[in-house]
Amino acid sequence: MKYLYPNLPNWLDPESARGFDKKTDWIAERKKNGWRCLAIRTETGLELWTRRHTIIHDPLPMTRSALGELPPLTVIDGELIDKRSKDIKDHYYAFDILFAAGKQLTGMSWTLRRKILEEVMKYIPVEISEPIIPGKYLLYETAIADGDEGIVMKCINSKYLVDYGSCPKNPYWMKCKKAEDSFGGSK
Repeated sequence: MKYLYPNLPNWLDPESARGFDKKTDWIAERKKNGWRCLAIRTETGLELWTRRHTIIHDPLPMTRSALGELPPLTVIDGELIDKRSKDIKDHYYAFDILFAAGKQLTGMSWTLRRKILEEVMKYIPVEISEPIIPGKYLLYETAIADGDEGIVMKCINSKYLVDYGSCPKNPYWMKCKKAEDSFGGSK
């Protein structure tokens, strides 16, 4: 399968996130501390890629075992979570799906992709993001208090934007992090 650059969100100031609380056509998901990771289940095995198109060779036995159960020709977008207290990152957090059993899903709305993600991941033992509609700003505050980076808000009708060369920023995905984290780059 051809590598697809992962969808990148735009930045949103935390105070501006309050304005999204009443928008029912947007959801929020926690932005965990980790490394963006595309899990590509080929016909012959599992490949893990960074968002910068670098293959991940780390053993990651739990992640590789779990995601190795994906149907062939399936691509999941997620993060390898940094368990800093244990100095490991062998925990996968899934939040989107680009291909399911060879069918490209990027042209579908987030809502449809989410249903497919939940079905595909039903028996795969990895963490899946929990979308929140009301209480987006409360989720931001809770995430920060729990030590996560913040939230990512997504328009429920948004497609998964893919550009093979430049990873365009998606105006329908908004990353909301603490001010000191927002402009220093992202993992």
